[in-house]
Amino acid sequence: MELRKLQQTGGSSFTITVPKDWVEEFDLGSKKSVVITRQNNGSLVLRPGQLGKIDQVVLIDIQGLRDREVVREIIASYLSGAEEVRIFSKESVSGQRANVRRALRFLIGFEIVSEASNQVSIRNIFDPSKFPVLENVEKMLIMAQEMFVDAAKCIESGDQELALDVIDRDTEIDRLYFAVIRQFNSVISGRISEEETRSSVVEMNYYRTVAMSIERIADHAVKMTKTFDKYNKKKIVLPSKTSLMFERLLNSLDDARKMVKSLDKSLAHKILDLGPEIEKTARESRRSGDKVSPVEVITMDSFDRIRAYLMNIAEETLDYVAMTTCG
Repeated sequence: MELRKLQQTGGSSFTITVPKDWVEEFDLGSKKSVVITRQNNGSLVLRPGQLGKIDQVVLIDIQGLRDREVVREIIASYLSGAEEVRIFSKESVSGQRANVRRALRFLIGFEIVSEASNQVSIRNIFDPSKFPVLENVEKMLIMAQEMFVDAAKCIESGDQELALDVIDRDTEIDRLYFAVIRQFNSVISGRISEEETRSSVVEMNYYRTVAMSIERIADHAVKMTKTFDKYNKKKIVLPSKTSLMFERLLNSLDDARKMVKSLDKSLAHKILDLGPEIEKTARESRRSGDKVSPVEVITMDSFDRIRAYLMNIAEETLDYVAMTTCG
């Protein structure tokens, strides 16, 4: 960090010098343009004018990569904030085209723009100004809550079609989660401004952390459903303690949705106060001595993990409110 002094050049104008090595790095000079963006916290971000979104290109050489590695590389490029990804190989990429499309199922705004025998190019059409983070985090919470309810229904009703639907909905949760992470990474790297996202870095970090916990909650709804499908495939009656824990978690999920929208500290305290009680119920159920099925064991474990993620969201909310109201 360098401290530089403003110089007044007119009645209402001020100038400031910029580091020479920065100017040379981006081939700037007299009459070259720079972009100055005012952040929500009052700070200014200075960027070279010629650095457009199209310049943010990631090259992925898939020669020798396994299928899952190709998918991971593409998703990582998306999360980094890349505007274009070029996937290439010395040999043909035809054997990996299915994996490229598989990755794109999870990435809002990424589309294939050109294909050749040894290269596939993907470009972003995602407009951050049209992706209100709060609305999409709220949407994630609602979807996770519905998945949790339907996962329990699958276990108690034996509904195979509903089980498949719960698993399928997890993809949409992942898509929203990845988009939130991309937004956050793009802001902190200076690739897009707070003004473009209509959110401060602090706000984006809060929603990123909340989205992460929601994504994990949805994963446990899927885990419950897959366990039922693997071990049971017929309806069962959950023990009374398990059913009680489900009801408490469901209420806490609803409280979490309201809390994130309104930043209500009383709801955060309510969730945190209920956490130890739910944990106690889980412990008592595990050591009850009654014979339980694998579905019940894994269901209770997922309930306990969901409890922990809800408490994380509540704690993050209290921290965020304190940070934004301090001083």
